Amino acid sequence: GGVYLGGTGSSNLLHDYEEGTWTPSVNSGGGGLTITAARYTKIGRSVTVIADMSLTGTRNSDSFVMTGLPFASLTNGYAAGSIYLQTHPTGTINHLTLAIASNSTLFRVFDGGGNYILGNQFTNGFININVTYFA
Repeated sequence: GGVYLGGTGSSNLLHDYEEGTWTPSVNSGGGGLTITAARYTKIGRSVTVIADMSLTGTRNSDSFVMTGLPFASLTNGYAAGSIYLQTHPTGTINHLTLAIASNSTLFRVFDGGGNYILGNQFTNGFININVTYFA
């Protein structure tokens, strides 16, 4: 099975396409998530995930780490993507980025200085993410 793109030679055969849902969850930092939508599209090794969710509960001073990506990232396959937060971390934090760990289904939020955001730096509210990585 598959589909040919740009010709009928074997190098033009796209044989790996998948769409589905995934379930983000809190791995570290406390609290929980209410998920409105979480979908992915995988084309070859490229995986794009989106999620619309809300933070709930009480978080702690551990690094805020989420998990549940539908495929583990490549070894040394770090990736960064966009994140929109209705709930902004406390303090003078700016330039927030979503980061996926190497060879993992974990992802975190870090600031422009490369510091991971702690669970108790967030208040409850909406989070939207969009990131593409390689599996």
